[in-house]
Amino acid sequence: AQRAVTEGNLAVAIEYYDRAAHDESLHSSLSILDMGPQGASSGTSTEDYQRSFALFRIAVLQLGWGNPQAATDAISELEQRFPENTPGNEFTQAAHIFETRMAEGTSPPEACQAVQSFLETSYPTIIDHFTYVDSSLYTYGSIDRLCPFP
Repeated sequence: AQRAVTEGNLAVAIEYYDRAAHDESLHSSLSILDMGPQGASSGTSTEDYQRSFALFRIAVLQLGWGNPQAATDAISELEQRFPENTPGNEFTQAAHIFETRMAEGTSPPEACQAVQSFLETSYPTIIDHFTYVDSSLYTYGSIDRLCPFP
């Protein structure tokens, strides 16, 4: 999905993010937070974070692409699946921030800056959920890369 975003193929990116958010046959990849001191799973909610991130990306890409109804649908799903005080809710909040900034007339990159500031301030370790044990997977590396509009 990230490769499609990088290449500017938003329709394909959205398709891949939709699959990541909804396809129960997909298994989540272990993040560094999943590994305990002896390499055993520590019980973090990697799957919740990966699925909420996928929905966040759908909402943001749809808003940036000018499809507010599709974005609203993704945000509604985020609210239902990742309510307050649950793993993954960070992206529900981030989607609301992006949506609000876009409604105020800011550009997608400016809305992403607001999301970045929010995540850096409120959830500075969220990037650890996307630092994978399997080095062949795309790793975002820093919070500023979580929102797709630089």
